[in-house]
Parts: sequence; structure tokens; C-alpha cells
Amino acid sequence: MTTPNGWLLYDDDCGMCHTSVARWLWYLQRHGIVPVPSAHPWAKTQLAQKGIDVSNPTGPREIRLLLANQQLIGGVEVILTLAALTPGCRPLVALAKLPGIFQCLQWGYRQVAQNRQRISGVCGLRPSANRIAAPHPEQLPDLLAP
Repeated sequence: MTTPNGWLLYDDDCGMCHTSVARWLWYLQRHGIVPVPSAHPWAKTQLAQKGIDVSNPTGPREIRLLLANQQLIGGVEVILTLAALTPGCRPLVALAKLPGIFQCLQWGYRQVAQNRQRISGVCGLRPSANRIAAPHPEQLPDLLAP
């Protein structure tokens, strides 16, 4: 089994988050990104070792991407990083990183993230609708061991 390019840490209890990951699973797999629920013990360990508070009872505040080089990014940066994997999206990603535009995208992402449970309820998005297979243990190396 090849080493993944990264691990997408998402809130599996959120219907919108789960549905989004299930819908884009083919894209993630194509680019070597392994989806891992943030509540998974491996994900909690990786986040805690990066200084992220994992005790929030309402789940994570944003989606995170742990890259193979151990860089951890979150929120709208994750979306832009994943979009940049497709050559046709790279010009849009470059524009999105311009001052002012990036801040607007961050604000928009935060609004959606803060209201994701309400959005899930209104849209009828249930996490149990399309279960995503748990990552294979070989896909979850002990990256941050001392």
C-alpha cells in the first residue's frame, strides 16, 4: 500500500460534512487523500500533538487536512488546496488567494461551518445515509511519534 498524500479530518457526525466527503470520495482517493473522521483515535492523537483542542463536544470547528509532510491546514485553505490538485482550477485558486478575496472566502467558510448542523437539518443531510469505510490501519501511520 502506498503512503497517502494526506489525511482529510472531518466531522463524521455532521450530515453536511459527511455527505460532502462521500460525494467527493472519488476525487480524494484519486489524489491519495484518506478521509478520517475527526473523532477517530488516530485523528485525535494527530490533532492533539499539533496543539488542537479535541475536547470540543460540538465537534471540530473546521475541516482539516494533514499533509504527508506533517503540515496541518484548516478551513477554506483545505478547499483551495484540494481544488489546486486539478490543473483547470489553479487560476481560480490563485485569484482566491489575493488579499480581500481570501478574507471573504474565510468569512464565508466560517459562516457555513458555524451553521453546518442547521444546514444539515434543513437539507435533510444525514451522516448515516452513505457510510464511508473506515481507513485501513496501514493508511494511518504514526506520523508524529517522538
